[in-house]
Amino acid sequence: MGEVRAEARQVVPGTPQAAYDHLADLAKRRALLPEAWRDLAVEQGGRGAGTVFRVTLVAGGRERQYRMALEEPEPGRRLLERDLGSSLRTTYTLEPAPGGGCEVQVVTTWQGASGIGGFFERRFAPRALAQVHQALLANLAAALRGGEPG
Repeated sequence: MGEVRAEARQVVPGTPQAAYDHLADLAKRRALLPEAWRDLAVEQGGRGAGTVFRVTLVAGGRERQYRMALEEPEPGRRLLERDLGSSLRTTYTLEPAPGGGCEVQVVTTWQGASGIGGFFERRFAPRALAQVHQALLANLAAALRGGEPG
């Protein structure tokens, strides 16, 4: 076993606060989700810390359901989503970009499996999930430009 990590980053138009608002508000985020994220259902809250939601991820030929809790360790700058049933954690970090806009970094980590399954997980899952993150960031950029997400 060991930590598995998938990461993506992109500069999007607008301010960090505008990007943060789209990510922290699940009604807005629902419109940003690429096809790999399905069946998002809010159980509690819906915006910011204390929100609990269910979502299904289809990536790399696998489907996995998550029950996530949203936290705001640094409101306006950092969001943390943690799966209530596993070690999976996704952090969104937003910073002003030099030259304008906002740099958004998405990092997901989890404790990988052991054995041969773990080998393939460490080899292929980060790339597949990074592509999902990149699609979300592209949709966020489109929404902040005033266009339709992807």
